[in-house]
Amino acid sequence: NTSGLGVGNTRVNKDETLLFAMAVSNVVGGTVTFDGFAELDLNFFTGSDKADLSEDGSTFLTLSSTSDVVDIAGTAPATFLIKGLSGTGTTSFSVDSVKGSFTAAPVPEPGSLALLAVGLAACAVVRRLRRR
Repeated sequence: NTSGLGVGNTRVNKDETLLFAMAVSNVVGGTVTFDGFAELDLNFFTGSDKADLSEDGSTFLTLSSTSDVVDIAGTAPATFLIKGLSGTGTTSFSVDSVKGSFTAAPVPEPGSLALLAVGLAACAVVRRLRRR
């Protein structure tokens, strides 16, 4: 599933950075894995605005278009920075939301586990009766 992670129009000015990091916690009855960030939804991003997306100081994508939605699927790691750069004007834009991708491992239903336990117990009883 892909879910939007709202950051509420957080503004990024020239030489400012915005850190995105994802951790999954409080999972009950199964496992959830964060697959990575998928999309940035930017507001007020114009042709004069520029920004670098980087991980550990190395840039993996430079934003310099007028598009409000940027596809970063397959490029963004679990943690990355957006840094506002100078363009032909002063860089100042906002990040409305980020989409991430998650994979959830299915959890067996309690009824299915109970049925399996009854079946194994029945097999054990039949085997024991045959030995006598």
